[in-house]
Amino acid sequence: MVFFGIFMNDMYLSFTILLISGLVLFRLMWWDFKEFILPDGLIFLYGCLGVLNFYLFPLSFYEFSDYIIGSIFCGSVFWLIRIFMSYSLKKEALGFGDVKLAFAIGLWIGWMSIWFFMLLSVVIGLFIWCFYVLKGLNSEEKFVPFGPALC
Repeated sequence: MVFFGIFMNDMYLSFTILLISGLVLFRLMWWDFKEFILPDGLIFLYGCLGVLNFYLFPLSFYEFSDYIIGSIFCGSVFWLIRIFMSYSLKKEALGFGDVKLAFAIGLWIGWMSIWFFMLLSVVIGLFIWCFYVLKGLNSEEKFVPFGPALC
């Protein structure tokens, strides 16, 4: 009974959803740094938490279609970047896990904040790349993870 009493208040439920989503993003970031992979299950969980967050706590001035459009647009842009850069560099430039994570993040931020999110993730990605170069971790065989910049 105590478990249900905690979640009766909307504030606690909202905090719990945000806490779980933050932990999922942290785990995705950590996993990408260590293994250079973003697990589909965690990405799916993060996307589902975004949908759940919208349905439980909708913003009065946004429709759910705004978030679906944001998801499709954000994921499509990253997918096109992946295709173009992989073709240009003649090697995989962006993993498909990063593209799927961009789709899931679009469910959280909608189409209104996509450009700010993309700019911020590229800037953070450049900082991560600089760190890898300065530490000597970057070589032809080694990839620089972009998932942490998205998280």
